[in-house]
Amino acid sequence: SYLHLGTFLGNPFDLALGGQGQWLFVLDSLEGTIATVDVFGGITQIMRPELPSSMAFNTPAAITVVGASLLVLDAGADQVIEFDHYGRPIGVYAADDLGNPRAIAADACGRFYVADDQGLYLGFADMSLPGRRVEVPEIAANYVTDLWTDGDFLFVATRGDGIHTL
Repeated sequence: SYLHLGTFLGNPFDLALGGQGQWLFVLDSLEGTIATVDVFGGITQIMRPELPSSMAFNTPAAITVVGASLLVLDAGADQVIEFDHYGRPIGVYAADDLGNPRAIAADACGRFYVADDQGLYLGFADMSLPGRRVEVPEIAANYVTDLWTDGDFLFVATRGDGIHTL
């Protein structure tokens, strides 16, 4: 049986498609949860990261899928938290490297990109590899509002002058 969508989502804020298109993950910024929605539109799972934990959301801002994991951008803690598809925490990334993060995207190679006040941060969904800042002159003077990938390119939406393809 399915759960009623409106009953469990106080403020759906961001979406990510996973499981080869079988699952839609809905980040609820008000409730601090992630709902798993199947291809028929039914909620099959509500994930609530346990508190207290350094891997629980403070202010969830965005979600993306990388491999078999979910990456949640926590704007309140300035970090990226990795979860498995059942909501169990795996790790924390970029905890000391982000400042006011706004957007996240990930590609099929396990790289993730975060836009924050300092520009663009490139991380890897592999605890053994460090992340780093990336200089991108085309977006340096713009406020980045969203990021997404199509497998080949990184698309950057800016408030100043539209969408850039990198």
